[in-house]
Amino acid sequence: MEVTTKLQNEVNSIAERVDKGSRATWSIANTWDADYWAHRHTMMNTLRERGYKVESSVNWGVVDYVITKTLKLT
Repeated sequence: MEVTTKLQNEVNSIAERVDKGSRATWSIANTWDADYWAHRHTMMNTLRERGYKVESSVNWGVVDYVITKTLKLT
């Protein structure tokens, strides 16, 4: 599979999970792949550009992301 297609599919999968439940987690450890590691910033920036909030943390040397849907409350 072409790298671009693989990354796009993963971004779409994350977005679908967020849309179903308002938040999703994504961890490099759970999906270890050299392409995901090399392009993780591009993937997370793509989600930000789509309007999602992306937060990251490092736990025991592993990068974990929490992606949430932006909600507007009145």
